[in-house]
Amino acid sequence: RAAHEQQAAALRASLEEARDAAAAAARERAMADRQLNEMGDTVTASAAEAARSAAALQESQRQLSALEAELSTASSRLAERDAAAACHAADVASLRASLGQVEAQLAQARARMATLQGLLDGRKAQAKAAAAEAEELRAALEGLHSGQTPARARARG
Repeated sequence: RAAHEQQAAALRASLEEARDAAAAAARERAMADRQLNEMGDTVTASAAEAARSAAALQESQRQLSALEAELSTASSRLAERDAAAACHAADVASLRASLGQVEAQLAQARARMATLQGLLDGRKAQAKAAAAEAEELRAALEGLHSGQTPARARARG
């Protein structure tokens, strides 16, 4: 009987240890479940943060693409304006050259006009002198017809 009691006590002790071990295992499992749930929450939060970061990255890439398109458009416009400015500069240079030619022609025309004015003034003086000479000859002729000397005809006329 003592052996049965010892065996029963040993079995009770083993049972108690098994219960304690089962309780410890249950506590460990509950702790592991909590940790797993916390990790799941962390993974879910990290996944949500990654999704937000990916969306922000996509938006940044879209904005970058839009800015690159604007830059390309602005560069094209600048190139067009540069080309137009070069054309205008060439036009201005051509007009300046033409203006120089016109100014030279104008100077030549003024010189010719001055020469012609000089010739005209000379011809007018010659015509005036010829008219005066013709008047003297007419007076002399009248004087001869009337018997007066040319000096008297001039004095009378």
